[in-house]
Amino acid sequence: MHELDDRWLLPIAGGTVTQCCVHHGLTIAVDSEGAAEATILISGAFDFQSTDGSWRLNPVGKAAELAPV
Repeated sequence: MHELDDRWLLPIAGGTVTQCCVHHGLTIAVDSEGAAEATILISGAFDFQSTDGSWRLNPVGKAAELAPV
């Protein structure tokens, strides 16, 4: 992991999301052949970007609002 002033960079590019769990936060498990495997717990507001757009999400709110992930 590399901490920048405004975000973290995680070395998981090309990985496959194998689990996504919504509870008191959002947990994402990523497996990657030849790269780092990671389990990421997000417990506060975050920005999510995909090819479909970008969102400001908060896992503390309604679980349905995390649908873009």
